Amino acid sequence: LLWIIRRVVSYFHCSTSAAAVLKDKIKLLGLRQIKLIHDVCTRWNSAVDMLERFFELQPAVYAALMSKDIRTKETDVATFNEDDITLAEDIMTVLTPLRTVTMALCSELMPTASLILPLQRKLLTTFLVVKNTDPPVVQQLKNEISDDLTPR
Repeated sequence: LLWIIRRVVSYFHCSTSAAAVLKDKIKLLGLRQIKLIHDVCTRWNSAVDMLERFFELQPAVYAALMSKDIRTKETDVATFNEDDITLAEDIMTVLTPLRTVTMALCSELMPTASLILPLQRKLLTTFLVVKNTDPPVVQQLKNEISDDLTPR
């Protein structure tokens, strides 16, 4: 699923005409004048940043993708359905607390060694608990993160 969003973000980064259409749609919809963020494979937090920015600009992205200026030139742009968006939102709810903890532990302004174990416990007992209502992908994601985080 992230590959679909990554592909759309890449499309807007690589195509000047698509970027111009997106900028116009952002302005037309009265959204903040910001750009989509592309994730970096070596920095997992950047996936959360990419998702957040995508959701913030989602109406403009959809409007731009449906624009005749883009559709007539590009037929290979990936599109989403409602299930894809819901799943991306679910993935973001799993990754956001991890990013928050990472940012807190990387702070140079306060001592953080005493926070490591309480934050790890909070992640494992609250945010990474698998629920029956979680989609299978989210359950697998939570299990894999928990399995990796538990022995640390």
